Amino acid sequence: MSLSLWIGVLTGAAAVAQIVGVVQRRVKGVGRQDEERRRQVADASKAVREKAMLTLKLKREERAMLAEIRELATAIDKGEAHVAHVRANEEFIHVSDERKSPGDQAYIAMIAHPDFNRLAKAAPAEVTRSWANGRQYLVWAANPKIAQAKALLRHPAEKGYVVGDITLFTGGPDEL
Repeated sequence: MSLSLWIGVLTGAAAVAQIVGVVQRRVKGVGRQDEERRRQVADASKAVREKAMLTLKLKREERAMLAEIRELATAIDKGEAHVAHVRANEEFIHVSDERKSPGDQAYIAMIAHPDFNRLAKAAPAEVTRSWANGRQYLVWAANPKIAQAKALLRHPAEKGYVVGDITLFTGGPDEL
């Protein structure tokens, strides 16, 4: 074998070694890039899973809050209805006459009208019911007999009113 052949073989082997080295570096570089991409995909996948779990948790909390809001709205409606019912059934003290002479005392007269619709055809049911049950009227007078007379004068029996018991007002001045 001649020297030039040996030089050609060695040159070819060096070229192949160089090409193999370049290819190995490229393969390692692609491997590192592949590992980096896989890590990035895994991180992104983990972040998406965490966000999905957070979204589900927030959706559950939202549903629970909406249910609580519905319950609270129902409770508020019931409370308002109860307050309206209590107010409708409260016993008010109506003032028959504000004129007061020295020495007069406050008396409460129970006055009812069993058929109030006869007097006021368009009266609401609550008003008709309150007259049928009896209303409390404040009457200023020197004694119970005068209070009875004042109540009868203002609410005559001829119109269907019934004046009941006359009692001394026992409440304080703040209630008047």
